[in-house]
Amino acid sequence: TATAALPEWLDAPRIAPLALPAASESFDIVVRWSGAPVAPTPAPEFPPAPPADIAAFVAPPPPAADARLEPFDLAPVFNDRVTALFAPGKYRSPRSPFVSLAIPAQGIGAWAGHVNATAEIDDTGLRAASAANGGRLVLPSGVPFLTPGPGETPNIVFTSQWDNYPREVSLPLTGRARRLHLLMAGSTHWMQSRLDNGEVVATYADGTTARLPLHNPTTWWPIDQDYFIDGLAFARPEPVPLRIDLKTARIRAGTAADFNRPRATIPGGAATVLALPLDPSKELRTLTVRTLANEVVIGLLAATLER
Repeated sequence: TATAALPEWLDAPRIAPLALPAASESFDIVVRWSGAPVAPTPAPEFPPAPPADIAAFVAPPPPAADARLEPFDLAPVFNDRVTALFAPGKYRSPRSPFVSLAIPAQGIGAWAGHVNATAEIDDTGLRAASAANGGRLVLPSGVPFLTPGPGETPNIVFTSQWDNYPREVSLPLTGRARRLHLLMAGSTHWMQSRLDNGEVVATYADGTTARLPLHNPTTWWPIDQDYFIDGLAFARPEPVPLRIDLKTARIRAGTAADFNRPRATIPGGAATVLALPLDPSKELRTLTVRTLANEVVIGLLAATLER
């Protein structure tokens, strides 16, 4: 005869395994339940649920007729060129001192068979479009983004858990606004799928916040390729964001069905257009871009307030 009980601090009764001596070829195991029945604890959802109200982040309505659109001048905080994202040997710390399956040092690829993988990022189209329009890229909705023209001028602020960049960047905000429009680009990988890679947080003067989760594969897309969405093993029923091809400045919109192409590599890379709804009754204080996941880089190319 042997009995087992779990410690009282557990949230619900459970059956524990017994360690029995090998004194017989067979055993009779009897479970005696006492007390009131306990409802089973629901299993956690897997994969984790994407952020709520995806459409508000990736497919916002056009600005109202009376809206005032104010692009940010991010030049003082830019810390790199978007084309330098996957430089050879760039991402060396922090890393495990032991054998691991970490992302290769260029920040893209995989341990087996893809250690030398890379992606050439070419932003000449984006820079040319800016030069042709007085330093701005204008979306079909009329939202303008300030972004540098041709040359090697830095044009993105990167954040990351890698030591190359700060883990977060905060910018001051003033006044009130209905929405924050964002042009973003960076990296993500298979191991960062179905979780928040980063976040954009607007903090109001009263200390409350509005948050845009940068979630793979709903709101955060890799710069080097589009997601493969087949509605089966690779399901993503939510609306898709605008993608801007950096090499040509082509603005692409579509539905999930338009992304049913395995390994949809983008020559030159692409940025993603996102939006963060705001409470127009509250005064704004700061905008923060933050990287949460390991081995990814979150970048902000441009931002515009819709007042």
